[in-house]
Amino acid sequence: MSGNFRSILSLTINGSKILAGADRGNIYLSPDLGQNWRMVSAGVDPPKRYVNQISVLNITVAGKTSLFAGTNNGLFVSTNRGQTWRPTGIFHQVTILRLIGSSIFAVAGGRLFISRDNGMNWVASMDKGYFVNAITVKDGRIYIIHTALAGKDNDIHLENKGVYISTDDGRSWTPINDDLPELDVQGLAVNDTHLFVTTESSRLFARRF
Repeated sequence: MSGNFRSILSLTINGSKILAGADRGNIYLSPDLGQNWRMVSAGVDPPKRYVNQISVLNITVAGKTSLFAGTNNGLFVSTNRGQTWRPTGIFHQVTILRLIGSSIFAVAGGRLFISRDNGMNWVASMDKGYFVNAITVKDGRIYIIHTALAGKDNDIHLENKGVYISTDDGRSWTPINDDLPELDVQGLAVNDTHLFVTTESSRLFARRF
């Protein structure tokens, strides 16, 4: 990658355009597959009451006019190619940001949020206490790694761990953990025929579609 900038934390490609999210809230655009670069933000800088310090973790493009930045202090949107930014109402660290079909999926503070109107409104896909660690998609089916907190006071523990699937754009989820001997799932990947998962013990398992 050419360009006089450091600490690239995320990349998004849309045709010949590449967006690079960097530290200090900076976002860079290459219109020609990395040959040339320019900054499209002077830092994600919403009103001071919302944030103290920002690093861009994940970015994606939705529609033709909106740019989304998932940061360590929340999710922000720009409708003028990064010149100005506004908060979306999600103020937790964003660890996953994906455009799936016509919906935007964001994992913030471990919770899954979905926008179906190009980022205007966001709804939590799961109740509080449910945490999503990874997302992948295949032929309209969305797969996630999922855990849930249970118990009270000092007896808090994780349960309902494993892999879940949605076939209705994240409105409902079903576990698909049959024959999976370990539920401490860490990673997800797909190819044309199989769903692959890795577990905490570094084992790899596959499930045929």
